Amino acid sequence: MPPKKKDKLDHSDASPTKSLGKELATLQRSLRRTSQVYEEKLNADLSLVTAWNESVAKLEKPTREQIRDLGDMLGLLRKLKIKPEKGRRRDLRKIDAVIEDLVLLCRQKRL
Repeated sequence: MPPKKKDKLDHSDASPTKSLGKELATLQRSLRRTSQVYEEKLNADLSLVTAWNESVAKLEKPTREQIRDLGDMLGLLRKLKIKPEKGRRRDLRKIDAVIEDLVLLCRQKRL
């Protein structure tokens, strides 16, 4: 007696759609965690730049190099044109690049 069609279709545990659903849920969790860690890294870098700025602000007379670095940093920040409401990857890359440049400038340790 041939197997019934219902028996053939009742393999929900081996269903590609169920497997894909599980993988998509895993990817979503990975995205959430990765974006959290990425944001934490960027915030830590910004904290470093903020601390550098505050230390320069406390100086009675900053050096020429420090004043130049402050101007360069201001220029970088003012040139940054992004549209956060669009959620574009290129805006994240721009933000990352600016923060990286800011960190490089303040890590030159010209205090």
